[in-house]
Amino acid sequence: MVTVAASAMLMSTVAVAPSASADPYIGPGGEPTIDGISGPWRWMDRPRGEESRDYLPSCAKYYACLYVLSNQTSTRNYWYVFRLYDEKSYRVHNFNYDSKYQWIINNQTGDADVLTFDGGVIGSIIACYQAPASAPDLSRNFKSANWYPVWSLDTTYHDYC
Repeated sequence: MVTVAASAMLMSTVAVAPSASADPYIGPGGEPTIDGISGPWRWMDRPRGEESRDYLPSCAKYYACLYVLSNQTSTRNYWYVFRLYDEKSYRVHNFNYDSKYQWIINNQTGDADVLTFDGGVIGSIIACYQAPASAPDLSRNFKSANWYPVWSLDTTYHDYC
C-alpha cells in the first residue's frame, strides 16, 4: 500500500515535456543570432498587452541594446535581447520578424552611432541610431527598429546620424 502511494506521488511530480506545438515559434530562418556573441543576450517572454515601464530591460551606459521579437502567441511575446559593447561590425542572422515591435537603445559614449545595413553588394545603410549627446539615456528611450532585412550592424561610426 505504501509503495503504491509513493509511486502515485512520484508520478504526479514528474514534469511532462511540452508538446512541440506549445513551444514558441522562432522565425523561418531559426533563432536570431549575432556572430561572435555568445552573450550577453537572453531569451525572455512577457505578457501581451502589458504597457509597463519595465516591460523590457533597460540598457546600461556603454551598450547598444537590441530587442528582437521572435514570436507572439495569444498571451505572450517572446523576445531576444542583445547587449553589444564593443565598437565593431556585427553580422546578424534571422532578425527576420518584420514588425513595429522591434527596438533599439543606443547608450554608447563618444557619439558612437549604430548603423544597420542590408545584404546588398555595397551594403546599403538602412537606418542610423544616434548615440546620446552627452550622458547615457537611461530613460528607457526605445527607438523603433525594423530588423528586416538587416544583415549587419556597425557601432564604429561617430557623429554619422
